[in-house]
Order: sequence, then C-alpha cells, then structure tokens
Amino acid sequence: MRPADIFTSAGVKVLNADSVGIPSGVNITAVSRVINTCDIVFSVDTVVDLNGAVFKPDDLIRWSTVNGFNLYQATGLNANIDALHILDDNRLLLSVGTTILLGNCQVSDESIIELMDNDFQLFAFNPSESDGSWFNADLVAIWVSETSNDDIIFINGR
Repeated sequence: MRPADIFTSAGVKVLNADSVGIPSGVNITAVSRVINTCDIVFSVDTVVDLNGAVFKPDDLIRWSTVNGFNLYQATGLNANIDALHILDDNRLLLSVGTTILLGNCQVSDESIIELMDNDFQLFAFNPSESDGSWFNADLVAIWVSETSNDDIIFINGR
C-alpha cells in the first residue's frame, strides 16, 4: 500500500498506483467519483506524466479502466487540491492546501469552494468565519449527502 492507492470503505483497492503507472513518490491528495460512470477523479501533489499526459497539482485527473488517464478539469488555482467532492457533471466542491487569492477574495486552507460550469461561483463554506478554532485548519476530505446539499461532512487534517 502507498499514498497513491485508492480503496473503498470495504477495503477493496480500486486504484493500484503501481499497476496503473503512477510513479513512486507521487501522492494522491484528493479523490471523488464521477456520478454516472463511477470513474475516479483525483489530484496529485506534484507535476506528473501519466502515460504521456502531463498533469499539475491543480488539475483534476480522471481515471477509468477503459480509458486510462485524462484531464477531468484544469482548475487554474495554482495550488494543491486537498479535498474534492463531485456533485454532478458541472458542479463540484473542493479545498486547496494553502491560502490563495480567488478573484478579490482570500481563500484559506479550510475553505470549501464551489466550482460550477467551469467558474468559481461562491464559497460553499468557510468554517473559520463562524468558529475561530478552524483558523489555520487543514480541510482534507469533503462529502455531501446525495439527498441534501446542506449536509456537508468535512475532516480537519491537523
């Protein structure tokens, strides 16, 4: 097992980094699944060449057993993505691993950003605004209920 392997909650390995060609030393930092196909979408912690395609840490990479690796979405955030949840084909939630400027707004490591139709529409959640103990937190996972987008679960990695 290595930091680029992906498992289900039942412990089944659904992506074996070695067998699909993810180089040693490359770690997966965020993961989600495409709703209709169950393809895996993930981000990595460094620039990586996967079967001739070069991906950056702010790219969302799609992997399927049929088509291999391809670009799901280039976010252009210029920061590592460390949490991801795909809501539907045109909408996702993510968090970045550092503080960045998004337009004229400062986005922190604990913020959840919504990307809709290839444009950052709003901040879905910024916990430090309501609870100062979240300031400088490291949000590392996002999950949203399929029945209610108001039910967001997230994990502080620090």
